[in-house]
Amino acid sequence: MSDALKAATQWYARLNADDVSEAEYCAFEEWKQASTDNSAAWHRIESVAQQFDGIAPAIGKATLLRPGEKPMSPERRRALKQLGVLAAASSIGWLGYRHQPWQTMLADYTTGTGEQRDILLADATRVILNTDSAIDVVYSEQSRTVVLLKGEILIETGHGARSDMPFILQTRQGEVRALGTRFGVRDYGDFSTVNVFEGAVAITPASQDTEQRRLHAGETASFGKDHVSGAWPLPPGSDVWIKRIISATNMPLKDFIAELGRYHRGILRCDPAIAELAVSGAFPVQDTQAVLASLVRTYPVRIEARTRYWITLKPA
Repeated sequence: MSDALKAATQWYARLNADDVSEAEYCAFEEWKQASTDNSAAWHRIESVAQQFDGIAPAIGKATLLRPGEKPMSPERRRALKQLGVLAAASSIGWLGYRHQPWQTMLADYTTGTGEQRDILLADATRVILNTDSAIDVVYSEQSRTVVLLKGEILIETGHGARSDMPFILQTRQGEVRALGTRFGVRDYGDFSTVNVFEGAVAITPASQDTEQRRLHAGETASFGKDHVSGAWPLPPGSDVWIKRIISATNMPLKDFIAELGRYHRGILRCDPAIAELAVSGAFPVQDTQAVLASLVRTYPVRIEARTRYWITLKPA
């Protein structure tokens, strides 16, 4: 995909956002007029958008995307998804598409930094999204599929309508098939982890055609696109994040800060000199500033803050 076409696709997504500003619209017009490549790329995006069944031909035109428009309709969201999938299939690939900036905007359910969301699906399946996560829900006549685009999820499979159909949690590394269960999955990028709290699951990496590993209640494992690790005992408190708590037992400070950083709006760092300091306790994450203050009271560390959002822990 050319740089102009990448930019055009990003502009299309941005101009569909609910909070697009007049300044952004003006910047888009300047970009489009800046070169013939840009104009041609935008024309291609419009042409692709017009091909979708049931979508008004003008859906991709910037005149319909000016600030003050009504929130994104299901049709517009569907157009964006189809546009993205088409771009992925023709150039950058599906995994590349899913890691573009617009993936969260297109997702069926999302959470922001520090936010959690409790969702009840049509079949009474309960889904809890952790901080900065996104999923798509794809229920068909053949299966119930939830696609974890990023982040962390806990699932309690339901027993309502369609509960006799397979339930699959899809990640970029493969799939986790639920066998009447309560389980959690976290996407780390190169691999995902699976924690089983009730029942069992079957894990199949993306590059394999057959089931590779079964996990039962009280077990955890990780998997990539072409492998599954062995099963390990599930550490106590592995699901306390649904109560907005980080549980740490002799956790290196660098790892603790990385976990806390998932809930912190901004940059949170740890000086290498104190990176291996062991941290233990249960820490509510609703207020990351309060957690940092408790660390200062308990451990030989201090806070160096450029702003409220850019914080580094230093040796005291």
